[in-house]
Amino acid sequence: MIQPAHEIPVCALLEGPTDACRRRHHHSPYRRRRQLHLTASAASWWRPELRGTVSRIGAFCYGIRSAEGPELDGIRPAASLVATVVDLHGDRVSIGIGSFDGLPSTLSASRVGTSGGVRTLVSVGHTSSVVEGWPGARVGDEVVVFGAGERGETSATTLAERIDTVGEEILTRLTPRVRRVVAD
Repeated sequence: MIQPAHEIPVCALLEGPTDACRRRHHHSPYRRRRQLHLTASAASWWRPELRGTVSRIGAFCYGIRSAEGPELDGIRPAASLVATVVDLHGDRVSIGIGSFDGLPSTLSASRVGTSGGVRTLVSVGHTSSVVEGWPGARVGDEVVVFGAGERGETSATTLAERIDTVGEEILTRLTPRVRRVVAD
């Protein structure tokens, strides 16, 4: 029989290196619940002995893995950044997202996904960016700046590592100018 977490003593749930923390939490006068939260996404995935009774799995759900950590087998990122082609310039296209939208200008030369395959993000301007073109490119086509890799784009974490930051920054710096769409 499975007991609800609030009925299981904390001491019965954890073993090993968390004993001191567990004892401190269990005897704390500030304790309101019999739940212990020690881990967020990365530790919950790779350090099961630290999980406690509650783990916060946030960034992993959006496809953000630990910096320089391995890819997450079985996890498909829920977040992607898709921009629309707004103009054609010979062998290049402009997409409607730039640094004023939160896209770091230092991401130039990154891989992006298009209907024509993987292309290079040539430059990031203030309100638009330039991408290497492809045969048949049209205004209105979609360019995936980061996502699950279905069109060859990289993950938000891979982009972040290129510019020496964490994947969360790539997501959280996007401004309200970037429309959020929830899809099933």
